[in-house]
Amino acid sequence: MGGAIGRRLTELGEDVMFGSREPQCDRVSELAERASCPAITIAEAADRAEIIVLATPYRALRETPDAMGPVAGKTIMDVTDALEMGNEGLIEMAPPESAGGGRVSCPANHLE
Repeated sequence: MGGAIGRRLTELGEDVMFGSREPQCDRVSELAERASCPAITIAEAADRAEIIVLATPYRALRETPDAMGPVAGKTIMDVTDALEMGNEGLIEMAPPESAGGGRVSCPANHLE
C-alpha cells in the first residue's frame, strides 16, 4: 500500500521518501526506484517528513514507533491493516500481544 501511495504522491509533485528498517534491501530499493524517490532509514524519514504515512507491515507494527523517534508536530496517517499476502491469498494477522484491541500505542515521549 505504501508503494502505491508513494508513487501517486510523487506523480502529484510531492517530495516522497520511503523509510525502512533495511533501506538498502532489494525490495525497498525497487519500490523507491519505481516511485522515483529515496529509501532511507525510518528515523531519517520521520525526522525529515512533515507528514508521515505509516504503511508498515503489520508484523513490524510494535517496533515502528521506537524506530521513528520523536514525531512531535508531525501529522501521522496510519494506513496499516492486519492483512498480508500468503500463498493462498490474503491472510488476517493476529494483533501484536501488546496491541490490545488491535491498536498499538505510541509512547508519549515520541509525541512531545
